[in-house]
Amino acid sequence: MDRQLKVIFRIMSLVVAMLISVLVFRQALSDDLAMHPGNQRELLAEYSINRGSIFTIDGKVMAESIADGDVYKREYPMEKIASSVSGYWDPIRGRSGLEASFNEWLTGKNQFANLDDWFSTLINQKTRGNDLTLTIDSNLQETAWESLGDNKGAIVVIDPKSGAIKALVSKPSYDPNTINELWKDISTDDDSPLLNRATLGLYPPGSTFKIITAGAGLALDVVEPDTKFKSPGELSVGGGTVENYAGTSNRSLTVEKAFTLSSNTVFAQIGLELGAENLVRIARDFGFDNKLDFDLPTSKSTIPDPQNMDEVMLAWSAVGQGETLVTPLHMVLIASAIANGGDIPKPYLVEDVRNYQGGIVMKHKPRMIGKALDSDIADEVKNMMVKVVENGTAQRIWTPNYEIAGKTGSAEIFDDKPAHAWFTGFAPADDPKIAIVVLVEEKGLGGKIAAPIAKDIISEAL
Repeated sequence: MDRQLKVIFRIMSLVVAMLISVLVFRQALSDDLAMHPGNQRELLAEYSINRGSIFTIDGKVMAESIADGDVYKREYPMEKIASSVSGYWDPIRGRSGLEASFNEWLTGKNQFANLDDWFSTLINQKTRGNDLTLTIDSNLQETAWESLGDNKGAIVVIDPKSGAIKALVSKPSYDPNTINELWKDISTDDDSPLLNRATLGLYPPGSTFKIITAGAGLALDVVEPDTKFKSPGELSVGGGTVENYAGTSNRSLTVEKAFTLSSNTVFAQIGLELGAENLVRIARDFGFDNKLDFDLPTSKSTIPDPQNMDEVMLAWSAVGQGETLVTPLHMVLIASAIANGGDIPKPYLVEDVRNYQGGIVMKHKPRMIGKALDSDIADEVKNMMVKVVENGTAQRIWTPNYEIAGKTGSAEIFDDKPAHAWFTGFAPADDPKIAIVVLVEEKGLGGKIAAPIAKDIISEAL
């Protein structure tokens, strides 16, 4: 009997060792190559997998698999409206969006998602993938899509307290149902519909950056809201000049009033008093020059190195021009930090992952990823943003129903094209439920173009 037990023990030990070896190989050695979006062999193998569905938070189907004989076709009922989130899956063209970043979950190949799936994979048995439940609200997504109209640009709506993305739109876009048939037209289009402008587009922030400059000035005791500056239409700086939009001038303005009216020449002076090191340090506290961890690929917002800034570059950087670049997603996090008393939330799209039986195998836990300002300073900036909406450049967004805090921007691109129009803010100001950013490419004034779009979306959200 002892001898038989020893034989059985050795056999079982060998089986366990083989299972561990397979797991190590699949997890550590083969997954990077197998999951590469361009690996067509893997894509064709996935053709026979019933990929999990993608749902909005209110239960609308964003992506699903439909049986077609022995294989499955991917369908996207929300079409262009949600392609900036879902991306596409195609056995020829590959994957993008959540279809790429959550591919292992959707195919059931993430061994730690479901033990049954793991054993099914070992014996080459077909399994159904896991479903994604997103934070996206389908009504808000549709409202954002329609509100942007035929413009090129991006909109992001977020819960500033949790980081949950409620809407994410990029235009122009594409219909993922026709990605293979229309690939040549889509991939060669000069308007770049495949580019997710919300997460990958880099733009000069224009006057929305004054949120950071104001916060830096207040935090470092360089200015107070009632500190006065001269506000000429044009300011001479280090052999160059800084001009107000359309050359508007005032005899003098307080910092609060300059923020409300978006005076470049005043904020250029604040930037010079701060110095390059301080301005860049606070900007980095807000996330500049740091890669953003998100469920979709992102570009890194950048600000010039302080060692490379002369006075002219420093002055223009303080008003959000020059070589400073930001993504719309990052800009909505900047507004969220002010809404949160200085805390920056981690943005996310996937609320949870569920197996084919409906059991939750992964759930997101909201958290903060940084502290940009102390709460009292953030509150001072918030109060100035409220004034922007009440009697400043964002008056078109004002409503008697609730208080909105906001900042407009008209980011000039210095090649005789109209400025990019920005609005970012949050509402209600006293207890923020949503934060929003609207970017409209080459359409001029943020207060005239972007703010009214934001008003429609905030109205739908609240």
